[in-house]
Amino acid sequence: MLTEREDDELLRLLEAEEARNASRKFFSMYPDNGPLSRSAYPKHWEVFGLGQTKPFRLAIGGNGIGKTWGIGAYEVTCHATGLYPEDWPGMRFDHPVDIICAGDTNENVRDIIQPKLIGRRNYYGTGMIPGDLIVGEPKLRGNGVSDSVDFLYVRHVSGGLSKINFKSYEMRSKAFMGFECDFIWLDEEPPAEIFSECVQRFRTRKPGMLITFTPLGGISEVVSMFLPQYAQQADEAAYEASGRAFVMISQDEVPHLTDEERKQMQANALPHEREARRNGVPAIGAGKIYPVEESSFIIPILSGGIPRHWPRMYGLDVGLNCTAAVFLARDLDTDTVYVYSEHYMKDQLPAVHAAAIKARGQWMQGVIDPSARNRNACDGDSLLNRYKDLGLNLHKADNAVTEGLTEVLDRLQTGRLKVFETCTNWIREFRLYRRDAKQRIVKVHDHAMDATRYALRGLKYAKVMEAPRPLIIHKEKTFGFR
Repeated sequence: MLTEREDDELLRLLEAEEARNASRKFFSMYPDNGPLSRSAYPKHWEVFGLGQTKPFRLAIGGNGIGKTWGIGAYEVTCHATGLYPEDWPGMRFDHPVDIICAGDTNENVRDIIQPKLIGRRNYYGTGMIPGDLIVGEPKLRGNGVSDSVDFLYVRHVSGGLSKINFKSYEMRSKAFMGFECDFIWLDEEPPAEIFSECVQRFRTRKPGMLITFTPLGGISEVVSMFLPQYAQQADEAAYEASGRAFVMISQDEVPHLTDEERKQMQANALPHEREARRNGVPAIGAGKIYPVEESSFIIPILSGGIPRHWPRMYGLDVGLNCTAAVFLARDLDTDTVYVYSEHYMKDQLPAVHAAAIKARGQWMQGVIDPSARNRNACDGDSLLNRYKDLGLNLHKADNAVTEGLTEVLDRLQTGRLKVFETCTNWIREFRLYRRDAKQRIVKVHDHAMDATRYALRGLKYAKVMEAPRPLIIHKEKTFGFR
């Protein structure tokens, strides 16, 4: 039986241990294994890794995927402290840095960004930044919003001090002027003028900007800048030169959300916001070519594999920068078509694409973009003949666009088209496949969509997988496979 004094001392020790653990959250993030391991969050680490080559990054995703705490607050802490994981894939600083963290309103900066980074007032040090590295008391701002932090200093491993400044979009772009900084984190979608002003903050320094948000505002100017699929006249060369890049993260791609939580969030979301809140797809309303819920057709791979008696074939779309092949299998009993595999590769010669397609079954027949017969390869031959010479069994596809789109949509709506969740490029294109304001199909990054349309219009070429004939040994003579 503890005495009252011993009981008080135990309580004090327990509270001290709890406070110590609360101030060390950063060190529990992304271990080698466990529920928060790096391998459990590949998209988060893809965002970090892009920092090596892309100065302006967007992590666009559904609600609850960890954009604020698992991406934004974590990377800011790495830069401010210099405490990078050994296998950190992104940009890094070996010196103290000046950082701007901003959100849409003063209240949201105080209630969302600040707690994730430093904790709430009277509990500073319980956020992502280790408490013992926060130097002194954060400086409060006299803006009428109580407990709103203006800036604070963080100890860097090099021995100096990093400075983190907090701002909001409602301060307008003028509040961002006059600063020069090393890194900017914008949590929530910024107005275009705020984004533009932030870009100017790197005039004499190597730029590093991270934006995190769920695109409830639809196809805004900033969304269009980062997702060229939405630009009415997308210029891939200009986009590459811009230094911009994005990673789209779905609720289905993070392990900390349960199926029950996902379903509950979807059930309570407005219909036009469901794709944005679950998958990070900008709300595009009537512009979406296939307005079908993904959950109705994206499925796990079949546990027993594709039955051998199901006919198979593929559609092939060739492009200057990317070539895609979509492989279909058809259950004749239910007339259900399964997209079970994809080939999606950029900047490769026809021989490379042909080898990848033949690896899935040289016996298989396919249909190819009919315009390929008029495109010249480097040796002057048409691509159609080139691919045939490389051993592909190809036919010219039916490119009736309206009929093809209608057939894809009809099968999606009636449950007769299923897509394996492993076809990630197909799913990415589906999410962004849309029409512009003049109802024209946005012809950017639509290779898998075109290949699917060709394939469905060419199902007559589907055939059952060939089985090799067995060896027949008779009177010391061997007849080989054919």
